[in-house]
Amino acid sequence: MLGHRDVPSKLDAMIARELHLGYSDDERIVEDATEQFPDHGEPVVRAALAAALEKRAIEERGWPETTDCDRLDSAFAALEAEGVVARQSFWCCTSCAIPAIKAEMMDEEARGTAVRGYVYFHWGMLDDVASGGPLGLQCGGAIADDDSAHGRIVERVVAALKRAGLAAEGRSERTVEVALDWKKRRRAPPRPDDAKSIEEHVAAWERAFATAILCCVPNMFPIELGPALVSVGAGALAARLASRSTRAGMADITARALAGAGEEALAREVLLAAYRRHPSVDRRWDNDLTTALTRDPALSYIALLLRGGLSDDVVARVAVARISPLPPTIFAAAAKAWLACLMREAGRPISKYQEDRWIGDSRAVWSYDERTPYEGRDAREGRVLLAAALWSYLTPEESEGYTDPAFGWLWSSEELIEKPQSLARRGAFRACAIANDLEARLDEVEGGAVPDLMEEMIAAGEIDMARALLPKIDGDDRTLALIALGELPPVDVNATKERIRELETSYQDCLITYAEWERGPVVAAHALAASGDPESALALLTASLEEKVAESKAEVAAARATLDQAAAASFEIDWTARAQDVSPEWTPTDERRLESTTRELTATEAQGLMQVRQRMRSLSRLLVKLAAVDRERSSKIFDDVVERLGVGQAWWGECVTVMMAVGRLDEALKLDRAPEAPSMGRRSMEIARLLLLAGRRDDALERLIAFMAKWAWPRELLDVGLMLLSLAPPEKRPAIAARLRAAYDRAIVVLDELAPPPQAAPCRARLLRSAW
Repeated sequence: MLGHRDVPSKLDAMIARELHLGYSDDERIVEDATEQFPDHGEPVVRAALAAALEKRAIEERGWPETTDCDRLDSAFAALEAEGVVARQSFWCCTSCAIPAIKAEMMDEEARGTAVRGYVYFHWGMLDDVASGGPLGLQCGGAIADDDSAHGRIVERVVAALKRAGLAAEGRSERTVEVALDWKKRRRAPPRPDDAKSIEEHVAAWERAFATAILCCVPNMFPIELGPALVSVGAGALAARLASRSTRAGMADITARALAGAGEEALAREVLLAAYRRHPSVDRRWDNDLTTALTRDPALSYIALLLRGGLSDDVVARVAVARISPLPPTIFAAAAKAWLACLMREAGRPISKYQEDRWIGDSRAVWSYDERTPYEGRDAREGRVLLAAALWSYLTPEESEGYTDPAFGWLWSSEELIEKPQSLARRGAFRACAIANDLEARLDEVEGGAVPDLMEEMIAAGEIDMARALLPKIDGDDRTLALIALGELPPVDVNATKERIRELETSYQDCLITYAEWERGPVVAAHALAASGDPESALALLTASLEEKVAESKAEVAAARATLDQAAAASFEIDWTARAQDVSPEWTPTDERRLESTTRELTATEAQGLMQVRQRMRSLSRLLVKLAAVDRERSSKIFDDVVERLGVGQAWWGECVTVMMAVGRLDEALKLDRAPEAPSMGRRSMEIARLLLLAGRRDDALERLIAFMAKWAWPRELLDVGLMLLSLAPPEKRPAIAARLRAAYDRAIVVLDELAPPPQAAPCRARLLRSAW
């Protein structure tokens, strides 16, 4: 056992080594040190760390602006952009790192990256660096490559290191040695006391906030709002809302409703606005960023293409300009194939050059996907979309291999196979309509796919066949189908209002989802208008519009009030007071629920993904409440469950929430930063708030910047603006506060313009004969 006098010196040496290597943050160092030296409590460790940090800061002042470690970071980033999976301080040893790096490569391929190989160094290799020796890197080719690929990756790694200004050479066909003067800064986000940097971030916030406010009201409604407004004569308002909405499907069905009502000019503007929202994408491979930029626009383009609009010259030109540059991912390939197919259907066949390029790219991506099939729901969606497009475009002889991938899901009896989502289903049905093969293939369609099939049948002019599917659907979907068929009988206003009240009660009793409750009144209004009572429909829609706008205005006004209070108190914001309200009371009922949920999660029998997801959500809420009274027990239960189930994508956010509640901020931050992390929304804001309370301003700013780069709702951006203000230097706060106030005032004006009370429509029936 260590003697008492030995501990301080050994503790100091351990902390100094971790600071020198630069891969552990403060909390990790404290955790490791208290575990390694249990005789000394956390206060002693933190005091030793504070002294070491002060000494380290003095040393770093004498460092050059760019160190060898910065050059190593640059080289690894360049390799990532070239398709080489590059990882630093990766696992503990080669035995653990090899299977882990292969898993990382497969994950990258699933996200659309063309993986060439890998390079990494593990923790154990840092011992040589700590003693002043060179750093050894392990390299290898892609999983499907032969042995000769390893040497090519070594050459690529050496070249990247030399371009970054480092001395490196290959030692074998799988290893590289690089000489480094090891000076590593642990964190290098933008400096919060840099006035120019903060002002740039405020400018980025202004752009993000303006965009979010523009989309705020449209995205709070179901996509059926547009056609419902058209049916009551408020086409201009429908076009304005649909043009600013990012909600999938709202633009295209609103455009078709406008076209059916004789408003071709408005329909065209809605379609063009939807295309303009997505920038063209450079041809580059940059891990998850490129995947995010290419997949989402491609999906939006496919949705718009399947709905029509290519008969318009301008829309067709925009579609070609946007889709052609997309990199060869499975969704982009599907977009190109559908563009070729639907251009031909619209009477504007593409040139031989475009055909060779688009269809050739699509078939090449399909062939690659067959050799190394992607996994997960997204991959299945893309395969259905791509196979359906190629099946409908190619000749019967050429399309033979695409039939089962496009339509095989229709006849699958295996419950474990997830059926494709609506967009992929519509793609398959659209292909059948183009090939006049609807009846032969689709008589077995059931469930949620039936409305999609009816839509494509109506668009193809197969009205009788569509009518025959009515017995298979009920509820709002049946109402919408009757409207599209022009067969809706007169609707009783009092019965409609009673049904809306029942929906409200069902939602409050948790019997239906928020989406079902939200959709009901809009469909009911649409039915009233289609049955010859547009005035009653208008009354329903107006009340809902005004309510949503009032909610948004209240949020903006509350944020501005907080800003004014902060200004009156020298721009200081009480972030503790803005914490989430969690009751500290732990009741016997909570205890019984916790035991039941934990037992169900750790049961040995097989559970479906949906069941596990729901129980993890319930468990996270209980553990957050338990953490207020017993943080240690809450953390232990959480660790036991995660050890069994892992941190899955489906409950990633729940894991982050519990980690924050039990005080494991660094673990939560690591999950939130991970490339594969789903959108965290307000969880990211809560992490930033806790970082501010902990005095970790650099980390807080880095989280805010990363959050602004993703899509965010106005409610979250309101808090981001206040946090940026608190991070600004005192002398810059008045100017930044003025910019925030101006942005908030502009938001109120935008909300007024987005949803004014619609004008009354002429008292006549306007049967909406558009496809749903």
